[in-house]
Amino acid sequence: MKGTKPTIRPPRWEFIIPDEDPVKRAAWEKAYKIASLVGCVDSNFSSSIRTIKYAESRIERPNIFELKTLARNTMIPLLKRSPTLKSVFYFAAESMFEERLEELDKLTLTTLFDIFDPGESASILGLIYLSKKLQRRCDAEEWARLSSLMQIHMELGSLVGSYIESLGPGTGMLLGGVRCLAYGFLSVHDLKTFKLYRRQMKAEGRIFDVDIENELFGCNHLQLASIFVQSMGFGLSAGLGLGLGLARKDNQSSEEWFNCLDEETRCWQSALAWTETLHGLQPAPDFIPRGSDYSIAPERLEELRKLASTVLAKGSSFQWIAKRQEDLSKELQIRLGIVFNTADEEAAIFEELEASGDYAKL
Repeated sequence: MKGTKPTIRPPRWEFIIPDEDPVKRAAWEKAYKIASLVGCVDSNFSSSIRTIKYAESRIERPNIFELKTLARNTMIPLLKRSPTLKSVFYFAAESMFEERLEELDKLTLTTLFDIFDPGESASILGLIYLSKKLQRRCDAEEWARLSSLMQIHMELGSLVGSYIESLGPGTGMLLGGVRCLAYGFLSVHDLKTFKLYRRQMKAEGRIFDVDIENELFGCNHLQLASIFVQSMGFGLSAGLGLGLGLARKDNQSSEEWFNCLDEETRCWQSALAWTETLHGLQPAPDFIPRGSDYSIAPERLEELRKLASTVLAKGSSFQWIAKRQEDLSKELQIRLGIVFNTADEEAAIFEELEASGDYAKL
């Protein structure tokens, strides 16, 4: 309807918070109010992500070619229309998979896209979309801090996912990034209170405290992250895994509580816990049973901690999420179909694109 303010369609959060708990329900209602600051999620993005995530849950791992083909057909039309997306995907490949990128015989949009697993490409798409939404609304000084924090948590999450096969780098990266973006939307809601909260956390050597957030804002950033991942098409279980937050602390037997969760919710809870463990240099999560798919053996955990320490000390290499068309060389812009220099270059690149089956409508 004309003049109606766009809002995110609320996911089925009744499955997360029981009706008989009015206090918690009020917190979720407040989270929806803050989440509406994002506006309406573009259906082109959410439909692409939803298609890939649904296919991931239905297609067996041995049929990865089928899944990659579906992801390619779903997402490349989006990339063809956006120089920013092309630029970010290129720099992400350069940062995350430098050897694979260098081994390409010919660089085209399709060969670039195929470097990533479908889950990774969906996560990158969701993080780009939400980060651009936040950047346009966020205080400039706060955005500088938040973007740096987001890049660190994206890389830590990706590291966790690379050490847990059932999790995967894409899911870990998405969780690390989306929780920081959700945290940032608290500043859009109430900048003055957010600054006081951020300074308190810094003085205490921490980043997040969901209990304090509940007191100050009426909800917490994990609830916002839960709403965002569902609205962007990552699914109810993803939202549940984030929305449960630190609910395990309220249970007498946290291992038993963890084992009662469905597979995907366990995945997201594990990613959340392991990323917090690495960032805060904390002991291994005690609610994840040893020997389970989501545990990490002590010797491998030591390797992971060293990698995480490097990220925390030197900063993240995941600065690719902030890249733009202008950061690409002229040659790369031509290769990816962003610009052409001369008529001869245009003809040559179109011939190559046609030969590779990656003809772009420009």
